[in-house]
Amino acid sequence: MSDIKKHPEFEYFRRCFKAVDGLWFMKVEDAYGLEEAFELDRKVWEVMGKIQVRTIRQLLDKPDNSAEALAECIRFKLNTEDYGADVQTRNGEEVEVRINRCPWLQSLQKSKRTNLGPSVAEKICSAEYTAWALEFHKRLIYSPQETLCAGKGCCKIRFVANSKP
Repeated sequence: MSDIKKHPEFEYFRRCFKAVDGLWFMKVEDAYGLEEAFELDRKVWEVMGKIQVRTIRQLLDKPDNSAEALAECIRFKLNTEDYGADVQTRNGEEVEVRINRCPWLQSLQKSKRTNLGPSVAEKICSAEYTAWALEFHKRLIYSPQETLCAGKGCCKIRFVANSKP
């Protein structure tokens, strides 16, 4: 799977994926306003999170709900999407993720729309990773600690088991 990154068109298609998302968002924003664009984008990323979990679990053959399986799946997602991230399991029950480079923030910087960063983190990232948590295991909770988009040095997020049944 790592050989795909060596294919000459790999980076082009990665950029196309981000470009389509950005163009879609701007067209919805033009037609319906910023808040509606965020709401529709949030709904899209909720579904995308579920699809990612199912697909990556199948690709990596990780049917169990362990923290180690989640860490491997998150690591795969972040590596293939060109994040700079470190993913660790803690106490065999939770997963901590530290993101030092975010391709979506880089796109916001390039388009001079970093003012949208905090809303992206709050609405879009939270929707995607909450979907990841719930799809992976119904008792898992996504817990953002800090974000690059809010001017922090990195994104710190945790996935922890909800003690309530």
